[in-house]
Amino acid sequence: MDFYFEHILWPKIAPVWRIIGYPVLAFVISLIVGMIWIFGEAAIYGGAMVAVRHQLLLISVTFVLTVAILCFLQRKEWEAIKFWDAYAMSVRTVIVCILLGVVLSFFWGGFTHLSGLELPFPAYRHLFEPLSGGNAILQILGIAIIAPIFHQVLYRGIVLRRLMETSSCFYRANAIHALVVAVFRLDLMQGAYAFVVALIFGLVYAKFKTIWAPIAVHIVFNLLPLVVFNVRGGFWG
Repeated sequence: MDFYFEHILWPKIAPVWRIIGYPVLAFVISLIVGMIWIFGEAAIYGGAMVAVRHQLLLISVTFVLTVAILCFLQRKEWEAIKFWDAYAMSVRTVIVCILLGVVLSFFWGGFTHLSGLELPFPAYRHLFEPLSGGNAILQILGIAIIAPIFHQVLYRGIVLRRLMETSSCFYRANAIHALVVAVFRLDLMQGAYAFVVALIFGLVYAKFKTIWAPIAVHIVFNLLPLVVFNVRGGFWG
C-alpha cells in the first residue's frame, strides 16, 4: 500500500495538490477558528449557537492567522524571490494600481446595479453584508486591508505563481487559478464573481511582477464600496 501511494498514486496527485494544497489549508484553518469562535461565544453569551456575533472580527482574525501561517511555511521560498520587496512598486505603478482599482470598483458596482444582476441572485448581496453596521475602523482593517492581503497572498502569491512556473501559457495558468478561487467560494454566484475578479488580479500580478500591485488594486476595489455603504447606506445606492 505504501509503495503504491508513494510511487504510483502520489506522483499523479502531487502536481494538483501543489496548487490546491494551501487553499485547502486555509479552508481548514477557517473551519477550526470558526468552530472555536462559535463555542467560545456560546460559552460567553450562553444559549444556542444560532449565529456568529462579530462576524467581521472572526473573518479578520482567520485571515491574519492564515497569512501568518503561510508566511512561516513559505518563508525560505519567498526570501529567495524577494516576495515582499516593496521597492518593486514604483510611484507610477502605485498610481496606475490606484486608478485601476477605482475604475474596476465603479465599473463592477455600476454594472451589477444597472443590469439588475443582484436581483435574481440574492447571494450577491451576501458578499457585502459585513459592510453594513459595525465599527468603521474594523471595517476598513478587515475588508479594505486584511482581506485583500489574504486573498492576494494565497491565490496570486502561491496558486497563480506556482501555475506560472509549470505552465508555458500564462492565460491557461490564470484561468486555472481563477477556477480554483471560484471553487473555494462554495457558492455559484460568489464563485462567478470571484472568477472574473481573479482573472483581472492575475493579469495585474503578471504585468507588474510584484504581489503589492494586486494588493493595491484590491484595497481600492474594496474600499470604495465600503465608503459608499457608510455614506449612502447601501451598495451603490
